[in-house]
Amino acid sequence: MNTDHAFLCKTMELASSPNAFYFEFCRKAMPKELTNTQEIITSGEKFVITITPSQAKSMLVMLDQAVMKYEATFGSLKCPIDNVDKTVALDKLIEQLLDYLNLKEDWDGYGGMAPFEKTVNETIQFVKTLPKMIPLPEPMIASSGVIGLYWDDKGIYAEIGFEGDGTFWCYAEDAEGHEAGEDSIPVGEELPPDLLNILAHLTKG
Repeated sequence: MNTDHAFLCKTMELASSPNAFYFEFCRKAMPKELTNTQEIITSGEKFVITITPSQAKSMLVMLDQAVMKYEATFGSLKCPIDNVDKTVALDKLIEQLLDYLNLKEDWDGYGGMAPFEKTVNETIQFVKTLPKMIPLPEPMIASSGVIGLYWDDKGIYAEIGFEGDGTFWCYAEDAEGHEAGEDSIPVGEELPPDLLNILAHLTKG
């Protein structure tokens, strides 16, 4: 398998079912055209699908839709620990971002600007739509009022910035020095596939 194009799609700890069950579910629930052309393998408790970066966006959407369709018909896939932990962490992150609205001018003692409400709202909109297989980032704010989100783990550094103008910029570098990023992406659009590919490695053991 070409590890450069390996994309971690989903990790689930099933409360009362063997890992093989979810592996079989993924293979059966995904669209036929993908199961015929993509390699699905198990790696410990993780499920990896070999795809190219350009296929990453549609793959994540299709997998999430398959999970929703299955749960609507047969009930929950029983991953309460992962889901609850991620939900609590997301709520905490949103609360931290909302706290930035309480900042006053010169909040840092060096002329720091308070962020615009639009900047906070656009950042929250982004984190709410972040693909489920990507770990949540840490928030930060600059003296210019720009709000940032960043990941710094396993030799990977990634950063996303919001200025409240309806766009965001992004940058990432992996442990091998491979870089990815864009200067301006409309809020509501997804991250570039090559940057998503770097972030996906944060979930690998």
